[in-house]
Amino acid sequence: MVPVESMGIGGLVQPVGLGAFPVLALGDVAVTRFTLDPCGLNLPHVHPRGTEIIFMFKGSKLRTSFAGENGGPVVTLDITNDTSTFFPQGLIHGQQNMGCDTVAFISSLNSADPGLQTITSSFFSLPIEGVAGSLDISAEEAAELRDGLPLNI
Repeated sequence: MVPVESMGIGGLVQPVGLGAFPVLALGDVAVTRFTLDPCGLNLPHVHPRGTEIIFMFKGSKLRTSFAGENGGPVVTLDITNDTSTFFPQGLIHGQQNMGCDTVAFISSLNSADPGLQTITSSFFSLPIEGVAGSLDISAEEAAELRDGLPLNI
């Protein structure tokens, strides 16, 4: 069994890493198993070095979305059991379980080192004055938002 790397309020993440499965480097791929509890959320994030394909094998409704480059469209797709979708390299994307049952899916990326940057935690790690100015709110309000960010799965 692949060890659990992250277990949050909304589910768990089990990556198959190079350490546990070094043959992945030969194919230059990364594979992760996700389990999302009802209403669980995989926060918006990017993979700067990889395109991602997910295949849902358990559950009733997984909402997926990605945002095109500045000014590009937002693509939202609800997938069900035994279906898949993809997220282009470098675009913000995320998933949310919209059903009342547990959802499970496999994520495959075309790089053994696709990178991962969660948008909210990265944005709010910047100097709070810049965050506040970007949102047109006070530094105190920005700090309050930062302190209330949800944990990822």
